[in-house]
Amino acid sequence: MPQKMALLTRFLSYTARKFTTRRRQTALDSSVLAGSMDTQPTSSVLLDDVLLMVLAAADKPDVAVLMRVCRLFYAAGPKVILRTPVIISSDEDLSRFLTFLYAEGPRRSQFVRSVNVDVPVLNPEPFSDMWGYDPDRGGPKPAVRERFRQLGIALAGMTHLTSLSVTVRSLQELDELLALLEDSSSDAGKANGKGLYGVLRSLTLDVSVSLLSSEAAGRLRAGLLRMAHVQTLTLPETASELLYETSPGPDLVSAFAVMPALQSLYMTNPVYGDSEEIRILKTLRFRLVSASLNFLPPRRHLAETTIPEPPSDLHPVEILSHFRETLRELRSFGWYTRPDVLPDASIVYPKMRRLSLCYAGLPLTMAYIRAYPDLAYLEYSTPEGEHQSHNSLSVQLYDERHRMNVAAQTLSGRTWAYLEEFRGTLTDLYMLGLTCPIDQIHLYLVLDELGYQLDPVLSHARPRYLKLSQNKPGTFMCNLDCPEHLPDAVPELARGVFDALRGDGGSRLECLDMSLNLGYIAQGIMYVDVPAVMVRPIHLYASPRPQTRVTLSTGGPRGVTLQLAFARPQGRHLPDVC
Repeated sequence: MPQKMALLTRFLSYTARKFTTRRRQTALDSSVLAGSMDTQPTSSVLLDDVLLMVLAAADKPDVAVLMRVCRLFYAAGPKVILRTPVIISSDEDLSRFLTFLYAEGPRRSQFVRSVNVDVPVLNPEPFSDMWGYDPDRGGPKPAVRERFRQLGIALAGMTHLTSLSVTVRSLQELDELLALLEDSSSDAGKANGKGLYGVLRSLTLDVSVSLLSSEAAGRLRAGLLRMAHVQTLTLPETASELLYETSPGPDLVSAFAVMPALQSLYMTNPVYGDSEEIRILKTLRFRLVSASLNFLPPRRHLAETTIPEPPSDLHPVEILSHFRETLRELRSFGWYTRPDVLPDASIVYPKMRRLSLCYAGLPLTMAYIRAYPDLAYLEYSTPEGEHQSHNSLSVQLYDERHRMNVAAQTLSGRTWAYLEEFRGTLTDLYMLGLTCPIDQIHLYLVLDELGYQLDPVLSHARPRYLKLSQNKPGTFMCNLDCPEHLPDAVPELARGVFDALRGDGGSRLECLDMSLNLGYIAQGIMYVDVPAVMVRPIHLYASPRPQTRVTLSTGGPRGVTLQLAFARPQGRHLPDVC
């Protein structure tokens, strides 16, 4: 697509130059910017219409190039560029944006629909400087004040602005944001009577609660009560305590709890089983659609070697039950609950579509099937699935959990009709024991000693698309400092994959995507017969063959990637081969 767009851009540049040679070669005036056709032949009117349609379908970088070609594109380009959210992630971004915005006076401001402001703290040291104050003068940073001053000027002219997203990372930024929202001279959103409070859709509060004075908490509470249109609230670890700390005052908690339009809540601070968080979560009354929460054991048990079982009502299915009618997506880290106790069967989330459980406990699959009957996407990871070594006792545990979950679905006659996608390690999917078809599977493989799990997993799932990766990014499996187990692992796993696909596991397969990192091979960390891996699918599949893609990467941002692909329609079993 980029190559086609580049060729199209060159063609349009040549064509546009040819048909605009008769235009006046004077400075751009308002009539030319409006697309006046006074100096054009009648036959070029249709051409301009076509060019504008192509411009509307182009990507932002291509539009920027085309704006340099002719006056027509120069006038129409800003409307196309500004139709997507404007992202400001630095003071330099803001300066460049303002230069572009006012290149034609205030005209371009009317095209802005969405603005996202998220400027990270680049110099966190010293500590006082991190919170937006100049340690030398003891006053607010001039850069922060100037940023919000310029932002206020820009927002004042955006009469068609519908969405404003702001990330606050210091007390000074919080003060400046509240002052900006309260500024009665701002015209943004005034056309529809909402003002800046009316267009604020997303708020991220990354402010330490320990630095929040009573006065600051009072200002924040007053502001929260006016944020009637905020749909997304993100509370990083330091700010999550705003919901639970009593030092700023209980009124702050009540202000969060009654935000009427809030649909998405993202919190990184853990929800401990014995703390006030559980009670607070149950008091929230907004119609939550998406949530990201971290569930951990009761705080008093963290230092104990053996953590006692938590009460059954700590299961997230029950904790979030008052959101059951609206919740569609849940991401959780920890998911600490009793692994063999089902939650209340009457609690059903009819709209839940995406469930991501990271570093969860041993799966009890029927709990998810009963609570989320219409689930489409499932990501599941456990500490067991991410281990690099397994003994006989752990393998026995995996087998028992697999048999238990398969038997529960078989005896009850209940499972999902199908899943659209699953992501996780082979062991995690094996322990889940899913008996339903899964259209897309992304499996992370570890050791050849667990390759026996492939056949039962794939025979039930019968995927259309199967992607196999050597390791899972961001987990312990990326640690290759002690790779003694790897030289024999990959070939054995590859054989297990191909053997499993000759049975029911490959009956619906349309695409097989395998990834191998050539960097490991070059370093001698592992041995893989690359030609054999690439040629093997040719012999495995009778004609017509399934689409098979083998990806070989050297790793790193400039790694080399090679792909080999074949094609075959679905619904064919793979033949046995010698």
